[in-house]
Amino acid sequence: MKTYLKDRGALFLQSSFLRYFIAGVLATLGFGIGYIGTTWLLLSLDNSLSNIIWGNLAYWLSSALCSPIAGVIVDRVDRKKLIGIGDLLCGFSYAVLAISIFFKPNISVYFVYFIWMVIGILQGFYLPALMAFIREVVLKKDLLYANANVDLGYQVGYI
Repeated sequence: MKTYLKDRGALFLQSSFLRYFIAGVLATLGFGIGYIGTTWLLLSLDNSLSNIIWGNLAYWLSSALCSPIAGVIVDRVDRKKLIGIGDLLCGFSYAVLAISIFFKPNISVYFVYFIWMVIGILQGFYLPALMAFIREVVLKKDLLYANANVDLGYQVGYI
């Protein structure tokens, strides 16, 4: 057990893995905050649980439908660029939502569904690229420990 934890901890001494880990935690933390805020927004628009259900359906269905295509594209495109672009576009989508709410507080739930659908599509590309990119960050012998650390980091970010 001691060797296992020591090997997992040693990965954090590699600057490339540490940056990858911190970026992943911050990205999931940002997505979690956006998810909670958007869920709260949908609930506050008309106090309807069905709004939240439709919003989640818009996100998860769009993400699931684009996943087969995303897997092929992730394998053929530069993952680093795909991760960066996906992260920026997700942030931009939440910024568009925030600016829209600022100028028009009584926003349509359909616009929120649309934003969540766009974010779902982006996440459908972003997450597979992020998971596949770990192979470019660490050596093959460290993949088990790296994946365990990264999964832990994502869970911390989502909390």
